[in-house]
Amino acid sequence: MMKSNLDIANEVLNGKWGIGEARKKKITKAGYDYNTIQAMVNEMIKTGKPIKEITLNGKECCGYIINIEV
Repeated sequence: MMKSNLDIANEVLNGKWGIGEARKKKITKAGYDYNTIQAMVNEMIKTGKPIKEITLNGKECCGYIINIEV
C-alpha cells in the first residue's frame, strides 16, 4: 500500500529520502510524483504550517489543501 503524498512530504522533511537529485530519483522510483511532493515540502517550509490532505469517497481530492483550520 502506498503512503499518501503528505506522508512522503513529511518523511522528506525528516530527511528520510535524501537530498537533491538522489531524492528526486528515489521518490519517482517509488511511484510518487516528485513535483507534487516537493511543492508540498516547499509550502510547509515557507509557511511553517502543516498541509492537510482531504479525501472524498476514499479518493484524494485536489492533491492537497494548504492551511486548513480544523
